[in-house]
Amino acid sequence: MMHALITACCPSEMNRSLPFTLSLLLLAGCQTLPEPVGGNAAPATTSSEPATVPGRNFERETLYDLLVAELAGQRQQPGIALQRYRRQLPQAQSPLVAERAFQIADYLDERNLARQSAQTWARLAPDSAEAHRAAAIELARSGDFNGALEHAGQAIALDPDSESHYDFIAFTSNHAYPDMRAALIVKFDQLMKQHPQRGELWLAQAILLQEYPEQAIRLLQQMPGEPGIPALALQARLYQQLDRPEQSLAIQQQLLELQPDNTAIRLNHARQLISLNRLEEARDQFLLLMQLEPDNDDFRLGLAYLYMDLEAWQEALVYLEELVQRDSYTDTALYNMGRCLEALEQPREAIRSYQSIGAGQYFLAARQQEGNLWLQLEQPGRFEALFADARKSVPDEQPALLQVEIETLSRNRQQEQAWQRATQALLQFPDDPNLLYTRAMLAEKRDDLQQLETDLRHILANDPEHAMAMNALGYTLADRTDRHAEALELIRRAHELQPDDAATLDSLGWVHYRSGQPELALPWLEQAYAAYPDPEVAAHLGEVLWALGHRRKARQVWHEALDKAPDHEILLETVQRLDSRKKWFKQ
Repeated sequence: MMHALITACCPSEMNRSLPFTLSLLLLAGCQTLPEPVGGNAAPATTSSEPATVPGRNFERETLYDLLVAELAGQRQQPGIALQRYRRQLPQAQSPLVAERAFQIADYLDERNLARQSAQTWARLAPDSAEAHRAAAIELARSGDFNGALEHAGQAIALDPDSESHYDFIAFTSNHAYPDMRAALIVKFDQLMKQHPQRGELWLAQAILLQEYPEQAIRLLQQMPGEPGIPALALQARLYQQLDRPEQSLAIQQQLLELQPDNTAIRLNHARQLISLNRLEEARDQFLLLMQLEPDNDDFRLGLAYLYMDLEAWQEALVYLEELVQRDSYTDTALYNMGRCLEALEQPREAIRSYQSIGAGQYFLAARQQEGNLWLQLEQPGRFEALFADARKSVPDEQPALLQVEIETLSRNRQQEQAWQRATQALLQFPDDPNLLYTRAMLAEKRDDLQQLETDLRHILANDPEHAMAMNALGYTLADRTDRHAEALELIRRAHELQPDDAATLDSLGWVHYRSGQPELALPWLEQAYAAYPDPEVAAHLGEVLWALGHRRKARQVWHEALDKAPDHEILLETVQRLDSRKKWFKQ
């Protein structure tokens, strides 16, 4: 299978077949466990309240530095305060100085000094559980999990009723090597036996055991006391990992009952509903999120995407227009307004929306959509003027704009104009790989295989590892000539460069089939179809199944593909050629 014409822009064409709500999955990361208490909180020295200078007999220079540091803190200059505390930390040998240095370093995210001062604090105040907890957290952050556990153990012995942040230590330890993680699991087992009622120890062990979700869930279910927010959040995530969405959603509902105003929990719930294609329910969750945070434009954009996926174009426009008015996600909103207006069959209004988008992420995509509309409105002069003006306004994008112009002409069945434009473009940019590839694909449609091979080999001469050109040439030789051995060598090299690429997997299957080896072709085509159920891949897979005598399965694959792409030329040609007695056209 050859890759489709490269779309240079492309949030538009490359993602056209994807649901709008996939963008929602990028609005926020997965819900995680809470940060440890005290992380990056403003130190006391930034308050307007008078600060207490650490009290003991100091040398004159030390006392001077400490006074300057405290005054700097009161005047909102924590950097100066940290500089003075950094200098006096080894000289003063005071737990109070070390504590203050830790607070300011933590606030300024100076992790090396935070670790050093926390360890000094714990050494100078061995009976302070708070000092040992600070040292445990900083050592865990730096990857010293054994040291972290030693300090955390001392903290729990000194103050067994306080939080010890084992959840944070275990969470951080997920970045440790497997041997270290195994050692931590053993140590947590020992600590759990010593302190069986400490729920955070059970939680920490469950976090460490996330690679074994069933075991981790059992541990969470056996935790002493009522499970808290972190334990429930982890359990919901583990059920997602096990592909048990209903149980995960049920736990998320418990989380929402405990904290109905927690936007992170509600957003995670909405995102899982989206992944299950329960879009109306997800929309309702986003409406609640908007009530909780009416100024959150991430939620506003999320609602717009959901309404677009639900084909509620007018409702989507409301939120997109709000984003434009708020000068937030402006180009994203304008681009999607154009898509909505196209769906509402208001092409000129859509054009105005696209025209409002200047240089930036959506520049090429907007020009492509606008060009499509001018051709559909039978305004070729406006189409040509659009791209001429775009090339003048953003000269650095000239090759990409030429490619978009050529591909737009091709998609609108203006093949001769596309061919002429590609030839002109390559006179200006003769070595541009995207323009060469685009003309090669046009040459294939013109049955000009010599030009196709010339352009693709030109790309490979300049870039011997251009896997897409390598695969396209190999596929064409397999499909349109008897040079199957040469085709197989090209496709194998492309597969070595991009082993997970569905088009290359399809080509590997097809070259084996064309070489008279359908049994070798089948596993490659099945793998390609599982990764990317494209109608051309479906045509190839069905043909190989048919050749192997699996006709019922071949028809099943074709039916599935035709439901999604009833007018696909290669697919229709294949099913009508092989199964001519069956009526394949949709009623």
